[in-house]
This record gives sequence, C-alpha cells and structure tokens, in this order.
Amino acid sequence: MERGDRPVGSAILSESDLLDEFLPSWDVASRHAMHVDAPAECVYSCLWSADLAAAPVTRTLFAIRGGHFSKPVSSAPLTLRAMSRAGFTLLDERPGDQILFGLIGRPWQPAYEIRRFEASEFIPFDESGYAKIVWNFAVQAESTGTRLSTQTRVRCTDRASLIKFQMYWLFTGPFSSFIRRQMLRSIAACASADS
Repeated sequence: MERGDRPVGSAILSESDLLDEFLPSWDVASRHAMHVDAPAECVYSCLWSADLAAAPVTRTLFAIRGGHFSKPVSSAPLTLRAMSRAGFTLLDERPGDQILFGLIGRPWQPAYEIRRFEASEFIPFDESGYAKIVWNFAVQAESTGTRLSTQTRVRCTDRASLIKFQMYWLFTGPFSSFIRRQMLRSIAACASADS
C-alpha cells in the first residue's frame, strides 16, 4: 500500500499524467507493469478487446469482490467496454497511449456500492462517505516491444471512509494485485496472438 501526492520517476510520470489530472493525491495506490513482445498499437487495441478475466480464478475473484457470492460466475468475456457498463466511468482516453476509468463508491460494503456519475463530476466530487478511484492502462513503445502498465489510485473523502477502506484493502489488496497482473497477462496474450 502506498500513500502520496505525485509519483516520481520519468516512466511513472509519463504514464500517470491523466491520473494526476483526475486524482493528483491519493491514500492508496497500486502499480503493475510488464513487457509485451508486440507493437504498441497492437497492445493498445487489445486493451479494449481482451477478456480481462480469462483465467477462471480471476473471474471468481471478481465475483467475490463484487459481493456476488450467490450468483453464478458468468463466462461472458470481461472487457473494458463491459466494465464501463458495470459502473466504471471512462474519464479520459488518449488513443494509442492510455485509458483512464473512474469509480465513486463504497467498496468496503458487501454489495460494493457504486455511485453513477458523469466524467465531468469526478474531480469536484467530495461528498463524505465515499472512495474516489481512478484506474488506468498505459502503453509505451520500447525498442523491443511495449511496456504495458496499470495503476490504481484511491482517495477517500473523509477520515471514516479512509479507515473503512484501509480495513477492506488489508484483505482485498493482495487479490486486487493478483487480478491486475492477470489482466496485464490477458492483454499481453491477446497482443501476442494478434501480432
């Protein structure tokens, strides 16, 4: 778990400008990256089309984390488009470079309460009792392929929410990191197959 205001390091800065625009300070952050042996444009295309929960364990963890214990786990592909229909709001996109989603909710509640909003409402939102979450995917061309990364930042709107989120994150953080790494692998597999 990390707390901060602005990341340092040139690679992190180049991938986090949209993150900085929408959530420049945060209570919790998580970053993951990998090298993909495919051109950046191919990797970027797969951001939208890859099944992010291709591994059955990832799909199951998503269902558990979403509080859907009694519902059967769907076998439909879980793409970024599907996630945007499920509560994540597309905040911004720089085609070929990065995608940024946002969510306002109470993830510590059993049913993972989500508040619907328009992208323009995200930055000024400050109602007590919520967590503001931004989540990006970024691609960066390298001499031998592409660097694919994802970063999640969370900012709670008050102290009580921060305490609740920290308790929630204590248990779910390792699973969330596992899911993010699996997502990167799914995108990389899609890009490798398409290139």
